[in-house]
Amino acid sequence: LQVTGFGTGEDWARRGRAMLDAGLNGLILEYDLPTTNGLDSDHPLAAGEVCRAGTAIDTLADMEDVLDLPFDKLQFLTSVCNGPQPINLAMIIAALEKKGVDPACFTLQMPNAILIEYTCVGRYIFPPKHGLRIATDVIEHTIRNNPNWIPISVVSAQIYAARANPVQELGFSFAIALQYLDSVLARGFDIDEVAPYFSFITGVDMDFFEAVAKLRAYRKVWARLMKERYGATRPESLHLKLMSSPGTMSMTLQQPLNNIARLGIQMLACAVGG
Repeated sequence: LQVTGFGTGEDWARRGRAMLDAGLNGLILEYDLPTTNGLDSDHPLAAGEVCRAGTAIDTLADMEDVLDLPFDKLQFLTSVCNGPQPINLAMIIAALEKKGVDPACFTLQMPNAILIEYTCVGRYIFPPKHGLRIATDVIEHTIRNNPNWIPISVVSAQIYAARANPVQELGFSFAIALQYLDSVLARGFDIDEVAPYFSFITGVDMDFFEAVAKLRAYRKVWARLMKERYGATRPESLHLKLMSSPGTMSMTLQQPLNNIARLGIQMLACAVGG
C-alpha cells in the first residue's frame, strides 16, 4: 500500500490511477488538515492548509472525483479520516452508488479511531462520549451492510509517534480497542462477530529487537484478551490484524539513500516479528 494525498479530488485520482497502472493494488488516501477537522476549504481557519498535507474534500462531487479509479485494479483502499468519519463514509457510499460500483469488489479500511485523537493527536470535533457513539455507528453500519470492509483500525503508530514507549503504546491502544469492543457489544453483537473486524497500525523504527518483541507482544496480548476477557472461540477472533507504519522519525528528506537502508532494517523487523 502506498500513502498519498494532495490537491483536489481530481489531482489525487490522477495520481491513484498512475500508481495502480504501475502495479499497486492498494492505496491509502490522506485528507488535508481542514477536511480531517471537519472544515470546508473556505473556512477562515483553513487558510494556508487547503490541499497542503492531503486531499481536500468539501462536497460529494469532490469524493466522486477521488473515486474516479479503475476498480478492476483496486483491491484495497484506506480512507484516513477520524473526526468526520461518518460523513466521509456516507460520501464514499453515495459516490460508489452514483458510479454504479459494487462495494463488495474491494476492501475499504477506515481508521475511525476517534479515541486516539483525544489521546495524542487532537483532530476531534465532538466530545469523547459522542465521538465514540458515532464511531460505533460506523462500525455497526459496516458490519451489517458492508461486511467485507474494515470499520475500525486503532492507529497506535500515532501514540508511538507521540513518544510513547512500547509498553505505553500497547497499554493505550488496547485500552482504546476494548472501549470500542464494549461499545459495539452493547448493541447486541457477539464477540466472535465483532473481533475479526478490529485491526491495529503500529510504528516500527530503528530499535530492531524492541520492534520484534513489540509485534509479538501485540498478537499475544490480543489473543489472551479475546479469549480470557470476552470468551471468543473463533480463530479469526484471536488472530490480530496488524499493519506496520515505517518509522518516520528516523527518515530525513536530506538522506534518501539512508532512508532506504533504514526502511530495510524496519521491514526486516516486521518479518522477524511475524
